[in-house]
Amino acid sequence: MPKDRPVFSIVIPAFNEERFLPRCLESLKNQDFKDFEIIVVDNNSTDKTAEIAKKFGAILLFEKNQGVAFARQKGFQSARGEIIATTDADTILPKNWLSRIFEEFKKDKDLVAFGGSCEFYSGPISAKLASKFLLKPFLFLDKIFSGGWSLIGCNMAIKKEAFLRVGGI
Repeated sequence: MPKDRPVFSIVIPAFNEERFLPRCLESLKNQDFKDFEIIVVDNNSTDKTAEIAKKFGAILLFEKNQGVAFARQKGFQSARGEIIATTDADTILPKNWLSRIFEEFKKDKDLVAFGGSCEFYSGPISAKLASKFLLKPFLFLDKIFSGGWSLIGCNMAIKKEAFLRVGGI
């Protein structure tokens, strides 16, 4: 792999996320795995989302078509990394998020995508409790009934080669 290409491209779709984006980007800057680029895709924000992304040194892209899928697709297409990881602008990532993903791909050369669960840290107490106690069982039941694990946008990674092979999101 060329040295100018990062291992990871982290894609963050964002629409009016000035309130949450700084904590997300700070959690990325504190990762124990350092070989990555951050791509923030501004999806027509009217607040300071773009300004905040630039302040943190992220690559800033704009997507005029409204919707998280359009924004995520734009970021994935521009990603230079061997592995594309994606999260949401209101997500705070654990310090070992990238190293954990990297280890899974290193351990299994046939692995093309990897993801996990999440817990809400803001919003109503009902949403926090639901994410803490119901999301993991839901994902497990989904695996049983669908025959495979679902990947959720706030916590997933895919090899860029696989993304290109299937034509995108």
